[in-house]
Amino acid sequence: MPHEFQADIDAIADIAAVSSIFDVIRQTTGMGFVAVDRVTEGRWVACEVFDNIDFSLKPGDELQVETTICHEIR
Repeated sequence: MPHEFQADIDAIADIAAVSSIFDVIRQTTGMGFVAVDRVTEGRWVACEVFDNIDFSLKPGDELQVETTICHEIR
C-alpha cells in the first residue's frame, strides 16, 4: 500500500543535491543522523534519511510528532 505522503517521499528522492546537502550537514555538525521530513501538526514522516548511527528510520517511517524537536519549535 502506498504511503499517504509517497509523493513527498518521491519528490525528495528525485533531488540529486540531497545527498550533498546531507554530507555538508554531517561534516559541519558531526551528526550521524540527518533527515528530510514531512511535518504536519500531527505527523512526522521521514522522506529521506542518512543514518550512520543505526537509528533505524527509513523513508516513510514515522515518529510521534510530540517526541520531535519539530513539535517543540512549532
